[in-house]
Amino acid sequence: MFSEIVEVTRSERAHLNHWKDVVAKYRKDASEHEDRRDQREDRRDEREDRRDAQDERWWQEDQRCRQEDQRWWDATLEQLRDQIDILRRLMDLQEDYFTIIFTGASMGRCDFEFDLCAWEQDQNDDFDWNLRTGSILKSGPGPAADHTLQGPSGHYIFIKNSFPQLPEQKARIFSPNCPCKPLHSILFYYNMYGVNIGSLTIYQVTASNQEKVLFHLTGNQGNFWQKRLLLLNADEDFQIAFEGQVGKAYRGDIAIDDITFTKECLPSPDLSAEPTALPSTGTFLLNRLSNFTALDSGKSSKQALL
Repeated sequence: MFSEIVEVTRSERAHLNHWKDVVAKYRKDASEHEDRRDQREDRRDEREDRRDAQDERWWQEDQRCRQEDQRWWDATLEQLRDQIDILRRLMDLQEDYFTIIFTGASMGRCDFEFDLCAWEQDQNDDFDWNLRTGSILKSGPGPAADHTLQGPSGHYIFIKNSFPQLPEQKARIFSPNCPCKPLHSILFYYNMYGVNIGSLTIYQVTASNQEKVLFHLTGNQGNFWQKRLLLLNADEDFQIAFEGQVGKAYRGDIAIDDITFTKECLPSPDLSAEPTALPSTGTFLLNRLSNFTALDSGKSSKQALL
């Protein structure tokens, strides 16, 4: 009987060992399955990371291309706006009331884009008017932009209210001689800016050296170009003199640009000379535009006198 009990026990033990093996194999298979699943998930995560990185590169490249396109369009539109603005200003100069006469130097109008035209510095004053371009630095002397082109490449004349000029010194510049005729007028633009600005006085000086004050302005008038039209009348030929005076202390500049006479102020043409065909308005505009474009490109032959 004892042997039967032992035999049963051995049978149960074998059965128990069998199930232990089954459980161990199941656990091993489950562990391997879990490892394979983790590996698959890791590979999927890697693929997603690579895809996200690629998508990020594509997005960045797309943004870069968009920015380059925007910069190109902005530059193109800016150039178009500049050209349109130049054309508009040139058209403004063709007002019916004013006539531009093309003789060796422009007698009817001077924008100072190439020289002083036919204007002459006074030899008996304290110093001269300067011909220069706009200031690159906002803190520099003179306006940052001229009136003609309204940019730093444009030119104007100005007096600087600083060393080496002394307080209350004066500078004069004279127009060409104007014949005595009725209904004269002169149009010009001025800029007077600074805390210690001096004064701007415009004289009508006759051939007999009689002076008449047409315009006098002193003090800070603001940092922008202002328009002024003056009527002229005299019994004899005359010149116009622009006189700028330094203030009692430094800091302040006076600038002049785009001086235009009415056609009645211009000398009569020499009838003995052969007639010269004047360019049409369209040709005039194209020639002026090409000159302004050369100025913007740094190809102007005129040098600023600083």
